[in-house]
Amino acid sequence: MFFFMHRQFLARINNERLSVGLNLTKPFGPDRWDQPVYPGYDPKLGRGSVKRFAPRPAGATLYPGWQKELKADLASVRDGIKQGILEIGTTNVRLGYMNGVDIGISALGDVVESYV
Repeated sequence: MFFFMHRQFLARINNERLSVGLNLTKPFGPDRWDQPVYPGYDPKLGRGSVKRFAPRPAGATLYPGWQKELKADLASVRDGIKQGILEIGTTNVRLGYMNGVDIGISALGDVVESYV
C-alpha cells in the first residue's frame, strides 16, 4: 500500500508543480544526500512549531552523521532484500513470492516508510 500511495502522492505533487510552471520533482536518493538542496523552503507554520519545522535555507545539506546513518540503513535494507529476509528488531520476516502473493512486501514497505 505504501508504494501505491507514494506514487499517487508524487503524481499529485508533480501535477500541481507543472500547473504553475515548475519542473518535476527530483528523487532525493543516496546520490544526492551530500549535495546542497535548492531552493530553500519555509513552511511558515508559526510560533508553536518553529523549532520542529524551521525554514531550510537554500543550499542546505544533510549533516554528515545523518548521511552515514542513512547509507548504513540503506545497505541493511538492500542486504535483507538480497538474502530474502528482513531483520526487524528481533523478528525475521521472509520475503518472497508464493501462489500469486508477495510475502513480506508490507513489512518491506513499513521499513522503507519509516525512513521517509
